[in-house]
Amino acid sequence: MGDFDAAVEYLHKALRARADAAEANGALGVIFLKQGKLAEAEAALRAELRGHPSDLQSQQNLAYVLDADQRPREALPLLRAVLQAKPDFAEARYLLGKILLAEGETAESIEHLEAAARLTPEEANTHYQLGRAYTKAGRTEEAQQQFEITRQIKARR
Repeated sequence: MGDFDAAVEYLHKALRARADAAEANGALGVIFLKQGKLAEAEAALRAELRGHPSDLQSQQNLAYVLDADQRPREALPLLRAVLQAKPDFAEARYLLGKILLAEGETAESIEHLEAAARLTPEEANTHYQLGRAYTKAGRTEEAQQQFEITRQIKARR
């Protein structure tokens, strides 16, 4: 509901009562991320993963934090592990494709961005990044199609 301070207080209280409370640190990590507190977000998400190492959403969220903190190479193994466990995780496919594109791995980025676009066809950012990847690969017509899809999605919102 947007009351981050109350949520943080509640989650800290839950963690004091039970240090391994499932999803509490993960929720804290998301709140801190939304507040732009990347160090706190990373610490909370790592704590969640210590207690619940198979939590794919927290792994993906940690990868997002690392990318936002200009540490995309640290995010790559997390995203690859998430996708090994759940190949249809659209957010992880998108982020991996975006990072790979920035790292110059255009062909592999296209593979992941195309998959993300199939999984979430109404996600404008995915189509935009796919357009950028197609442009980098010299696939101009396909790039223009993706940019047009991006424009249409944004116009509907």
